[in-house]
Order: sequence, then C-alpha cells, then structure tokens
Amino acid sequence: MGDIEKFDLVTRKSMTLKHHAKGVTSLALFNANRSLVSSGRDGIITVWKCHEGKVLKTIVAEESLEALAVCDHETKACTTGENGGIRFWDLKTSSEVLLRRKKYSNVLDITLAGDVLVASKVEGDVLSLDPKDGTQRSLTVGNLDEVYDAKVLGRHIAIASNSNDVRILAPTESDIWDHSASLSGHTNVVLAIDVGGEFIASASKDKTARVWKFNEEESASSLVFIAEGHTEAVGAVALAKKQKNQPSREFFVTGAADRTVKLWSLGSNASVAKKVSAVWTVLAHEKDINCVEASPDNKIIASGSQDRTVKLWGRSDSTLIATCKGHRRGVWSVCFSPVDVVVVSASADKTIKAWNSTNGTCLRTIEGHGAAVLKVLFVSAGTQIASAGADGMVRIWNAREGSQSAEIDAHSDRVWSLSAISDGDRIVSGAANGTLRVWKDVSERVREERLEESYQRTLKDQVVSDSIRNQDWSAALRGAVELSQPRKVEHIVATVLKSDDGLEVLHQAIKELCTENESVKKLMEFCRDWNAVGGSVSMVAVTHGILRVIFTSIRMDRLAEIFKASSDKAILEALVAHSRRHYERVRGMSSAVSFLDFTLHRMLSLGEVKDGARKEKRPSKREVEGYRRNAGISEIQFSEMAQKRQFSALYEGVDELRREAKQQSRSRRRRSESVVS
Repeated sequence: MGDIEKFDLVTRKSMTLKHHAKGVTSLALFNANRSLVSSGRDGIITVWKCHEGKVLKTIVAEESLEALAVCDHETKACTTGENGGIRFWDLKTSSEVLLRRKKYSNVLDITLAGDVLVASKVEGDVLSLDPKDGTQRSLTVGNLDEVYDAKVLGRHIAIASNSNDVRILAPTESDIWDHSASLSGHTNVVLAIDVGGEFIASASKDKTARVWKFNEEESASSLVFIAEGHTEAVGAVALAKKQKNQPSREFFVTGAADRTVKLWSLGSNASVAKKVSAVWTVLAHEKDINCVEASPDNKIIASGSQDRTVKLWGRSDSTLIATCKGHRRGVWSVCFSPVDVVVVSASADKTIKAWNSTNGTCLRTIEGHGAAVLKVLFVSAGTQIASAGADGMVRIWNAREGSQSAEIDAHSDRVWSLSAISDGDRIVSGAANGTLRVWKDVSERVREERLEESYQRTLKDQVVSDSIRNQDWSAALRGAVELSQPRKVEHIVATVLKSDDGLEVLHQAIKELCTENESVKKLMEFCRDWNAVGGSVSMVAVTHGILRVIFTSIRMDRLAEIFKASSDKAILEALVAHSRRHYERVRGMSSAVSFLDFTLHRMLSLGEVKDGARKEKRPSKREVEGYRRNAGISEIQFSEMAQKRQFSALYEGVDELRREAKQQSRSRRRRSESVVS
C-alpha cells in the first residue's frame, strides 16, 4: 500500500520506493527521466530522484489525489483529486500557483499531450487547457448521457442531458461540438428547457425553474430568475412568445409532477438573480404534467398530462377554455400552429392529434408511428409537422392533410427532443442514447434531382424511339435496357427476329450490350419475368432468343462472377427451374410424337399388307358355308370363332407396335441426353 516498484530492465533488479501512506494513483517522469513525481490518496505529491529512489520534495495537497501531469516545460505539476478541480504546483518552490477548482469541476483524469493539457470530466467532456496558466482552449463534448431536451439558441444549442447543468454547445465545421458554456445552479437533474430571445428557461427535479440571460457573442450567461413553489419535480417549462409591441417576453409557464400549472412574470428589468412568485397557480390535471406551451399571441396556455388530456387555459385569469379528450395514453408534447388556431399533441398511444385551440374540438388524428410519440412541433411556417417517437424515428407530416412527407431513421433509442433551425431548414434531434444530430431539409434538392432524372429519362426514351425508327437495333436495345423497359425490349427483339437475318442481328446487338455486367443482369431479369408471366409464342421466342445469345456469347466463368451475389443467384435459380420444367414437358412430348409417328408408320404398313391380301384368292361364301356344315358347327359358334381370331390378330399387332415404339423412344432419349450433356 503506497509503494512504488522501480525495475531495471538490464539487470532485472527492482527497487521499492516507500513514502506514500496510501495508494499511489499517478506517476510522471521528467528531467530526462532522472526525476519522478508521484501522487497518492494520502494527499501528497512526492518528487523523487529516480536513480537512487531518494525523496527530494514533498508537497501537501490536503485532498485525495487521482491524477497528475508534469507541464509548462517541466516546471509545474498539475493535479486533480476528490474535489474535482484542477490545481497547479510549482515543482521548485513546492507552492500552489494556480487554482482552477471552481472553474473546472468534476475532472476525473488529466494528462499532457504535446503542448496541451487534456482533462476528462465525469460528464464525458474533454477539456483542452493551456499548460502555462490553465486557461481553457476548447471543450469537446463527449457522451451527453440521456438527452431530455434540446433547443436552438441562435448559432448555439442548449442541452438538458441527465445533468444538473444546462450545456450550451457551439457546432463546428467538423463533427465535433464545442462546449461553449454551462448554466449551473440546479441541485438536481434538468428535465426541460426553453429558449426565447436572450432568455433560457430550465425546469429541474429540484422542484424549481430558473431563467438565464445568455450573451451569444461572449458565450456568457447570468441567472436572472429563480421560480420556487412547486412541491414536486418540474418537468415542463415554456417561455412567452415575443410580441411586436412588447420590448421583451412577459412571462414563462411551468408544469410539474404535483399536477399544477404555474405562470410566472419575467418583469421588464431582469438584470440580477431574484426569486419570483407565481402570478397564478391552477390544479390542472389528475396526473403528472409532461408539457406546457404558450400560444403565438400569448393568450392561451396548453398543458398535456399523463391523464391522457390536453387542457387549454386563459393566460390572463387561468380559466379553463377547453379540455381535449381522445388520447388513449399519456400526452408527452403539445405545440401551437404559428398560423392557425390549432394545437397539436403527441401521445404514448402512437398518435398525433390536432385540436381547435378555441373550443378543443379534435380536427384530425395522424397515425404512422410504431411506438409512443414523444415530441411534436410545427415547421416550415406551420405547413409541416415534425414528430419524434420512442422507436427512434423522426417523421415529417403535411399539416393540412396529415399525410407523411418524410421518414428519418434518426436514432437507435427514444427521441426525446426536437428543435428547428431556420423554421425547419434544419432539425436538431436528441435521444436517450446520448446522441445529438442535426438534419438538413433536402426536399428541394431531391425535387430538383427528380426533375432532372425525369428530363434525362425523357431524352433517352426519345433516343430509343429514334433508333427503332432508324433500325439501329444495338442503340435501341441498349437504351431500353438502361431505362428498364422490358416491354420495349420485347418489342425490339420480336421485330428483329421477324427479319431474315434476325438471329444474327440479335446476336450482334446483345453481344455488344453484354460487355456491361449490369445490362446482363437486367436482360436475365426480363427473361425471368417473361417466363413467370407466360404469354404469346412471340414472347417465348424473344425469351429463348435472348438466353441463347447470352449463353453462347459469355463465358461461364464470367457469368458466375456476374451472379455471385445471393440476390443475383435467385435470377438464375428461377430461370433454371423454369427451363427444367419445360425440358421435362418437351421430352414427354417428344416421346409421344415418336410413338405417334411409329404408330402411323406401322398402320401404313398394315394397310399395304391388307391391300396385298385382297389380291390373293379368298374362299367364297358357299365354300365357307360348306366347310361349316361338314364340320357340324352352328352359325353362332362359327361367328364367335371368327371374331376371336380377328381380336387375337389385332392384339398381337398392337403389342408388337408398343414394343417397337418403346425401343425407338429409348434410342431417341439416349441421343437427346448425349446432346444435352
């Protein structure tokens, strides 16, 4: 406990340095590795003569130390300890020269990286400090933890992320966010924030709400109001909207787990921090209040609760204007339209509802989310609605029709916050997995790209038509394949095959086209689809004409390379299955035709025998009758005997026909199988 072991790698001997009474937490070599400085949980810094293991100096820090670094040309030691601050010590005089305990809090570790002192904080942020005087060069935001709320403040973004502080971030050109400032004062986690003009309002689990003034140019803030009065955690806060005839915002509203909504006056001369009392308080809901919002004219206050209702209150006298009922689960967010008398609400029942803000009538229900809808806001001058859900999706809706305009797979966890930049040109989303993302509206660019694509497609289609008219079959076929027009490809191939040298022309056209792997895939896809659909004889001829040219023009190893992907193999498997099925059918038909041909041939042979027999002399009826009488056979018995002889001869002939037909069928099958193999 408290010992340091020094090993000599040459002699393989070790030396134990004893001085610390408790565990040693950090070591740093300096002075060309001739000196060593150590810090420990016993609250002391020790300077050693490294080779001899001798203590040169002892500096008392009076706090348990966790990390140490030597900086400023090896003249200072920088430490951080149980108090979370950063302290600088002069290694020559053993005195503390700089104290940054209050300015930099919650520091876990510190190290020197080149000419920059780097410190990591409990929140996951990384501080870059000047090693000479300890001034901050930059602060890189690390893990934000669970982002509860995020609001755009000019070129800054205010964040509430499972912390007692409100963080102000300044986005850079790279993917790194600089921590511009922190608003400290709450004694528990900040749950919600709102911004307006120079004001930032925050609501916390410590049962209070606070309002700051923030100077963007200097990234400086000052606390101006502390709102105390709620008996439970304050989970919602909203600032009044700026009015043209008012120099500043007049009030802010809070909602809490104590089921009350409170309105607070901002006053006109807010310059120093002061505690304020609520102008009015109303017991608004039966369960926790999740959200509050002021209307664009500041005349109506909307509140949403876990009791599944949205309530509208008169701002001047707190009278209940309307109760909006219809959600089947708790309401998480409300937002007023900037242009219509409409307020929308987002609920855990996976729906968004639009209400008339004057009488509470439900105007529309928007469905589409696969999980609870946690945030909703109007963008694009009130023409669109943006919503975020527990499924990590952000969706954009047409405000008038309720139809979905866009779907963004934004996060892998619940999206708690949405905020718009430039009225929806960009949207900031924050999620429970600690990520903050900015999305740019590219609908105009997508629209232009689609128009350009349509224009280019029209031009190519015209080129195909001109090529068909000029009988330039190679160009026509290439254009139709590029445009993925199977019907036009079928028409072109069918037309070519009707000509005298059609197969040769088709072979040349497809051979030129098959230099591109993608064109080969498309042609094979067309053939697969034509086989599946079936159709006329011409379509069958087109299909087999294309397949014949492909398989005779392309080597098998190249085909295997083209269709090596599993999705592409499915095309070949479908073609093979279709070909195998029809091969069996053709083989059966071939056997039947062979049997028919043989039967007809034998029947012709029998006809010849019959004709020859007719020429021979046959007994007359009188001679036959005399034979019957001499033999003593009745007419009936004689007739039966004649029929039996005829049938016996017929059966013997049919059996012989079948034997010879089977033999010929076997020989034909052997020949066909040898050709296929």
